Amino acid sequence: MLKFIKKIFQKKYERPKGILLYSSVQQVIQTHKILENEGFLVRLVAPPPEIRLGCDLAIEFELIEQEAIETIIKQERSAPYKIVSTKEMLPNVLKRSLIVEIDGYLMCRWEI
Repeated sequence: MLKFIKKIFQKKYERPKGILLYSSVQQVIQTHKILENEGFLVRLVAPPPEIRLGCDLAIEFELIEQEAIETIIKQERSAPYKIVSTKEMLPNVLKRSLIVEIDGYLMCRWEI
């Protein structure tokens, strides 16, 4: 049971992603093309409503590539309004939970 739960959480949050937020769709599409031409694996996504900044489109990228991506978009003068990581978007309950299996029983502890 514990392996199943760990597998669920690891798949979703194994590799943290970053999201580039812009105020217009044109900026998102332009930056997406620039990053693809530079060889980055990026994709267009809809940002969650709580972090949306007026544009219903954003660019998702591997968080480990953030510094290189920031350098490219600064050179192209296509700086985003905000950069958010997926770790910041996790609910607080998931950030502070501990799941342990003891003698076949599953124990969950949440810090509030």
